[in-house]
Amino acid sequence: MIVEQLMNTSVTTCSPNDSLARVAEIMWERDCGVVPVVDAEGRVLAMITDRDICMAAFWQEKLLKNMPVTTASSRTVYSVDRKATLDAAEEIMRKRRVRRLPVTGDGGRLVGVLSLSDIARHMGHRGEGISGDEVAATLSAITHPN
Repeated sequence: MIVEQLMNTSVTTCSPNDSLARVAEIMWERDCGVVPVVDAEGRVLAMITDRDICMAAFWQEKLLKNMPVTTASSRTVYSVDRKATLDAAEEIMRKRRVRRLPVTGDGGRLVGVLSLSDIARHMGHRGEGISGDEVAATLSAITHPN
């Protein structure tokens, strides 16, 4: 199975200069906990999570509308190509301890997001080539304390 068979293609993005208030609004409207940060060409620069926003607000003691995405987004982004195998994506998730991966296509442009939830949901419906043990191992690796 390949990543593009499971990825979510209905993804709203933000730019590095958007405010954290705008990103929080996207998360509320889309009922999601992560938003990819992309450049003008749609290449992934970072990911920003609801936790990133919360921690930035706490530590910087500023209003979200006065804080650009760059003050809270990840400095390193791990992604997966849409043609990669699901095993390859899970290996990245395990090794890098991330629940969600931006999925890229031609020129490194964002084409979707693959989450551990996407994998688990698919396993529950059809289970084609997806082992419950693999999903559990990935979740364990992601959540294991340092």
